[in-house]
Amino acid sequence: MNRIPQDVVAYQPVIKEIWDSFSPKLQEFWIETQSTLKNAVIIPAELSVNSNVYANVTFKALEAEAKELYQHDYLIKIGVNLHDAEEYDIAHELAHIYSWSKENYCCIYQEHISMDYKKSELVAMIFNTAIHSVVDNITIKKGFPLEGFFERKKDECISGILSMSNSDQNDYYRILNMIIDSKHRLPTEVYDELLDYVAKFEFKQMISLAETLPLYNFNNLDSNSIKEAFSQTCAMIEIDYEKLGIKLYNAQEMPLLK
Repeated sequence: MNRIPQDVVAYQPVIKEIWDSFSPKLQEFWIETQSTLKNAVIIPAELSVNSNVYANVTFKALEAEAKELYQHDYLIKIGVNLHDAEEYDIAHELAHIYSWSKENYCCIYQEHISMDYKKSELVAMIFNTAIHSVVDNITIKKGFPLEGFFERKKDECISGILSMSNSDQNDYYRILNMIIDSKHRLPTEVYDELLDYVAKFEFKQMISLAETLPLYNFNNLDSNSIKEAFSQTCAMIEIDYEKLGIKLYNAQEMPLLK
């Protein structure tokens, strides 16, 4: 928390409350991640307990007055559901940043807000699936094991499939993405349980379609392969992410590092 201006902490006392709830190990990883950023400050923020999100990360380019307040050009907020989040959820969001700020992997950045929110959200999900194996490796390496995450991930995927709207194409691709994300991240035996469950509800065609997407099989620890899997998957489902204001960056090109 050493880079967060005291005026900001005084105005938002929840920042210190959240920070003080972190273990020393999580605080250390936070400080290390912050040290990799020249032009951005990371602050914790509280998420609603009803948000159905454990933790998330958002980037914002600051206007002149806010730049003066935060003493940086960019603000990164890591939202935390204080009721439900585990430490690996917060470490996961830090690892997303660390993957490009320290490990030099590619990243996406939304340069302006699109009116097509659902497509923008889907593009973010596709990229996250492409980069999640890297992020998981960093999270584990920093001392945050993921065993508790695996069953939760499987259950979330099953719930998503059962609640899917047949009329919403974006929703359909979102579920395909959840299946592929599970394939890359879950232990084989847990992923097999998920496939067995999907088969019982006659969703086998979803697995077959998921297998046709470039995101399904690629070198998920290689930056160039990650970029290709992301771009080719977006093209295959006919989404032009650049028209949504989203840019794919090599790590050294990321505005938050300049």
